[in-house]
Amino acid sequence: MSDNKSGEKRESGVVLRRRDEEIPEATLRTLPDEKWSLPWIFHHRALHDPNQEVLYQVSVSRSGLEAETVRYGELLQQVRGAADKLAGLGAEEGDRVVLMIRSPSDFLAWFFAAMGLGLIPVPLPPVGKFGISEAFRLRIN
Repeated sequence: MSDNKSGEKRESGVVLRRRDEEIPEATLRTLPDEKWSLPWIFHHRALHDPNQEVLYQVSVSRSGLEAETVRYGELLQQVRGAADKLAGLGAEEGDRVVLMIRSPSDFLAWFFAAMGLGLIPVPLPPVGKFGISEAFRLRIN
């Protein structure tokens, strides 16, 4: 974890940025019941059927395509770990979290963790091995 000049906190591809504005009451009234939220549905499925496949993480190797099965129970453990790290960074409900993560299962874990904590996940493309352009860096800072 590291802090930068703008007060952001970073953890391996995740940037936590403080909320600047309040959400209007009219917007809050239009949101669906929490029971129908993506984090709630995921958590419900993970608790009731932890051995069910949630995704296949496909990679390319010399021998061809390889698929790794990720189950709800495994992903739930990753979500809990990500949520603990976000809480440790001082994340508060309504904060924006920039997610720049390559691995599909890692991305989903951080995405669900952010949503489950009431944060706003902001997915961005991961930084390549050549770094990022100055224009892109300025846009996300």
